[in-house]
Amino acid sequence: MSDLVQVRPLARALLMHALQVLPLLPSDPREESLRAIAGFLASPGASTFLCASRTLQAARRSQALGRLRATTGVNLFQSGLRALEGVAGMEHWIQSLRALPADAVTGRRMTELAQLLAVHEELASRAAASAREIRQRLARPPTGQAVALRLRRRAQGD
Repeated sequence: MSDLVQVRPLARALLMHALQVLPLLPSDPREESLRAIAGFLASPGASTFLCASRTLQAARRSQALGRLRATTGVNLFQSGLRALEGVAGMEHWIQSLRALPADAVTGRRMTELAQLLAVHEELASRAAASAREIRQRLARPPTGQAVALRLRRRAQGD
């Protein structure tokens, strides 16, 4: 009778834990948790209680992390799409990009692509400005000082 008295609080705690966790779980982790609970019922004791409790807790943690990863993936995907929408010339690609898997990897790649395109745009702008400046310099006739400097350099080279 004393063994039953000692097991009763463990059984009650395990039941409460199972009632909280089992409805949250998909079928595979639920079956594993039910097997651990069945192990406790077949042989009630501290070790089987700990095993069942740990199995329930691990299944709950795994389920929560899965939901968190999925949410994070969708958020990163949406962030990547927004970043690409802000890049000039990407308007016609956005619909195609929406068809990609909405996960964290795709979201990070889209964000990195947007950053690369922004850097490319900045470099292209700088190169165009430098090219304009060079064309303007070449189009201007040389000043008197520039001609004199060239003549001195030629004379020093000879």
